[in-house]
Amino acid sequence: MKIVDCPKVTVVIATFNVGRTISSAIESLINQTYPNWECLVIDGGSKDNTIDILKLYKQKESRVDFISEPDNGIYDAFNKGWKKAKGEWILYLGADDFLFPSGIAELMKHSDEADVIYGDCELRFGHSSKIRGNLPITCIKYRLPACHQSFVMKRSVIERLGGFRLQYKVYGDFDLIQRAYIADFNFKETKSVISSFFVGGVSSDNISAEFERCRVMKANKSMTLPELLIIKNICLKMALKLWHIFK
Repeated sequence: MKIVDCPKVTVVIATFNVGRTISSAIESLINQTYPNWECLVIDGGSKDNTIDILKLYKQKESRVDFISEPDNGIYDAFNKGWKKAKGEWILYLGADDFLFPSGIAELMKHSDEADVIYGDCELRFGHSSKIRGNLPITCIKYRLPACHQSFVMKRSVIERLGGFRLQYKVYGDFDLIQRAYIADFNFKETKSVISSFFVGGVSSDNISAEFERCRVMKANKSMTLPELLIIKNICLKMALKLWHIFK
């Protein structure tokens, strides 16, 4: 595969004190079969050894670059990433996650057909894992059909949508991708497994997260009022259940 035949893909990784995991994420990029990529790490001012690791990668791999400065959360970092990107396409990867070797190549097979391309994802739960399995695209009105780590989106689409909205702390990725779908950009699915995503444990933070998801759906008018009321009722029941667990 020749670089001249491949649109550049910018992989943006937001980091903060992730010295234990960032190497795996970057190594997964170095091992890609797709040649034309760059990695932009947007660090929020890490105090551990994250910066030392990033400096080493920048020295030995010309496609890796980083900045480190205070930010207003992950979506602020993601916005800095696409604005700095040289790639025509943008993929957002978590510092705890990694791409399978053919991940970018499988997505970019469809770069002439779509504005947004997505594939499947492996979910990791400690010592076990499973393939998530994508949902029908129609589910996007209330949740993402796939993990955001398995999405790649044209930079021009992100720019036209104004990037990530900073009022969201958890579901900013859902908001952006949902807005792209509502705006009638062309989506394309591949059945290939693109990325591996680490799933953390259940915590009381899920309560506020689910209510934030409802706010996204309300703001984007992705659901009818009766549908939204049903979702809010589910969120309330979940919140009460978690409150009893963590009180």
